[in-house]
Amino acid sequence: MNGLHPEHIAYSYAAIWKMNPDKVCLTAKLYRIYNKILKGYADSSATVCRALLAGQSFRTTGTIKNQAGSHANGGAMRIAPIGLAFRHLTQPPPLQDTTDDNNHSPPPLLREVVAEAIAATHVHPEAIDGATVIAFFVGRCCLKPRPEDFQFLETIKEVRSLCETEEMKNRLQIIEEKWQERKKEREMEGGEGKQERKTKEEMDKEDREMAGLLSSQWFQLRAVDAVGVALWLFGRHGLPGGVEVVESECCSSISSRGEECLVRAVAIGGDTDTIACIVGAMLGALYGSSWIPVRWYDKMENGERGRDYVIALAERLALLDLKSIDSPLSDANDKVEAFKSSLFGK
Repeated sequence: MNGLHPEHIAYSYAAIWKMNPDKVCLTAKLYRIYNKILKGYADSSATVCRALLAGQSFRTTGTIKNQAGSHANGGAMRIAPIGLAFRHLTQPPPLQDTTDDNNHSPPPLLREVVAEAIAATHVHPEAIDGATVIAFFVGRCCLKPRPEDFQFLETIKEVRSLCETEEMKNRLQIIEEKWQERKKEREMEGGEGKQERKTKEEMDKEDREMAGLLSSQWFQLRAVDAVGVALWLFGRHGLPGGVEVVESECCSSISSRGEECLVRAVAIGGDTDTIACIVGAMLGALYGSSWIPVRWYDKMENGERGRDYVIALAERLALLDLKSIDSPLSDANDKVEAFKSSLFGK
């Protein structure tokens, strides 16, 4: 099939929710017994999944709980596959007039693709903005043959043009301003490798202060909050040249840099699984998988749709190079039904 039907994404989400935790892992089984929710999904997410499985259109489930839609971070957390598959949509169009700043803006189609992809659960403009920013970063990271070629500040400026809400634009502006301040400080201290050494505690304190500026609450439930914090951690700790010198600590290799960045994403506090998921997606898009410590995945559950299934799926996604997302058409119904059957075993 050419293109990607948004139904595929919506029903995949419901399929994972529908899986019997008894066949997955003991932890999930206990969690279900304790919370009476499959796999720990929030009540709003469970409601959406039930509606999808009952036949409700994914285009209407995003407003079941709130007519304005959810501004939470779930869409941004799971948008990485879209950034991967549609990575070439992050490229700016050929410059016609180098004096026109608008020519540096990426094409708006990516935002439309993202909005379709998360429509089942998130239709609020802030949620769409947050997911669009992460999809853009993932796609742009994939297009860089060398990690050191990734331009963090320029990417922040570009992706701002795809955002519609002032909340997301403001957070990107804060990151840009702080990044410029750091750049000036490093230049005054003598450039790369000559800046004053900082202890881990000093860097932790600075990260927490920055997270406070970027988030409206300690628990970064809002998409714009989670995305802002994740971008800062990725830029500061995950990029070549982005890490200040830390006392008795070396992050010169890809493996040590990636691991350190992801550990800091968890340590920042708040909605740590979401922050780490977003940061990990960008690290993976930029560096691949070789940096991931084996101890992080060798004991993962590996049953139905477990570790090996996810790895194989990721490899298949990496082969995609999509330029559009198909709207649901009448002649596509059979394909969608076949896809649902393959997921749910009907």
